[in-house]
Amino acid sequence: MSEERDLDQLRQEIGQVDQEIVELMARRLRLAEEVGQWKLKQNLPVKNYQVEKRVIARNRAFAQESGCLPDLAEDVSKLLIEYAVATQDENLSRSKRDPKKEAESILIIGGLGRMGLWLAHFFDSFNHHVRLYDTESIENQSRFERADNFIEASRKATVIVLATPIAKTAEILDALSGVSLQTLIFDICSLKSPLLASIEKARSKKASICSIHPMFGPSIQLLAGQNILICDCGVPEATKRARLLFEDTTANIIEMAVTDHDEYVGNVLGLSHLSNLVFAHALSQSGLDYSALTRIGSTTFNAQKAVSEQVVNENQDLYYEIQAENAVTTRIIERLKLSIEQFDKTIRGRHRDQFKALMEESRRYFEG
Repeated sequence: MSEERDLDQLRQEIGQVDQEIVELMARRLRLAEEVGQWKLKQNLPVKNYQVEKRVIARNRAFAQESGCLPDLAEDVSKLLIEYAVATQDENLSRSKRDPKKEAESILIIGGLGRMGLWLAHFFDSFNHHVRLYDTESIENQSRFERADNFIEASRKATVIVLATPIAKTAEILDALSGVSLQTLIFDICSLKSPLLASIEKARSKKASICSIHPMFGPSIQLLAGQNILICDCGVPEATKRARLLFEDTTANIIEMAVTDHDEYVGNVLGLSHLSNLVFAHALSQSGLDYSALTRIGSTTFNAQKAVSEQVVNENQDLYYEIQAENAVTTRIIERLKLSIEQFDKTIRGRHRDQFKALMEESRRYFEG
């Protein structure tokens, strides 16, 4: 057998081992779900730090005996525990859902988009009745009922979700002005300032209007540790109803005024996106081979690269709108330019103390 075939054989064996590992992880998660059900019946907390400590110590010992790196065993154990706890939390939240809560009839406009479909599956898992409206062609099928006309469908809905592009959302919101005053309406846009006039118009007509921003994308599997912003549009009852739709989850629910949203999100999303886009673009202009850079990458480079790769592969139109449609972006860019200039000045002038002072200023900010 040639060396090349030997290598192929080894790779096949690695593939088989990988499959076995994945199957074992799936089995472990199923067992963790059973443990979660047992804890629920016994009214025990999901997290047990003493048990987790014993599991990690046990797996480090197994690794030592098997010739595996104990640190690797510990890292994998922590990850498995994290997903087990998150899964138990999610199931526990669903099991605690108040059975007296009436199922909503939810219309998702833009329902065939990635986030629209994520919301459809989310609401369906809580036994709400979900209908979708979208201008996408009929080839984009889903198992959910599809409405032909969103105005007609809105008359039968108790909740209307606008999972539409920022540029279209205000127009659709204006078109819904005749909907029942008891129907909750909210968007999920990443920016709110382009919608403020339409939101105020709807509020003046006594509409039950709210605004939401899930701070995650449609690839998310578990809500544990994720943030959902509930933006108050001056209709307290609508804010309360919107919160109730997400309250039976493990997500962090954060309320804020809709007028405050873009200032905070401009820094949380806008600045972080822009910094990664600038990093990626500057790297692309270096003239160096990317694979060569990756091979010698440091811990910091690899961490930055991982985030930047994710950012540059996201929806380009959405990311443009997050920058261009936010009034605070200009101020953020000026701050970013000023920071670069300050570091540039200290480096070119070889001012060690000033360089350290800039780092210290940032350290204190993060520490606080």
